[in-house]
Amino acid sequence: MTDRRIVVIYRKSLLAQGLEALLKRTAGLEVVGMDFEREDAAQHIAVFHPEAVIVDVDELGIVGKTLIMQVLQENPSVKVFCLSINGNNVDVYQRRQMAVTKADELVEAIRRG
Repeated sequence: MTDRRIVVIYRKSLLAQGLEALLKRTAGLEVVGMDFEREDAAQHIAVFHPEAVIVDVDELGIVGKTLIMQVLQENPSVKVFCLSINGNNVDVYQRRQMAVTKADELVEAIRRG
C-alpha cells in the first residue's frame, strides 16, 4: 500500500511541528510539504498530488478560504482539512463536509481517503 501524501499549510510553526510529528509516526501517511506561503503550497500540491491538504484557517483567514477553493477546483479528488484551533475542530471538504475533534479522528479521516 502506498502512503497517503499530505501537504500542511500553516502560519504557526508550533502547530505545524505538532502535526508533522503526529503524521510521521502514523504508518501509511507521508508529509510531502510543510508550507508557510501560499505559492509554495500550490507548487507542492501541483508536484506531489497529495490526497490531503491540511490548512490552518484561523491564521490564514480569507487567504486560506481562497486557497481552499483553488485547491478543490484544481484537484477535485483531494480532501482539504481545515483546522480551527480556536474553534477546537476540523472541517473536512471533499464533496461533503464533516467535523472531527480529536487528533486520532483526523488521522482516521486522512486514512479513509
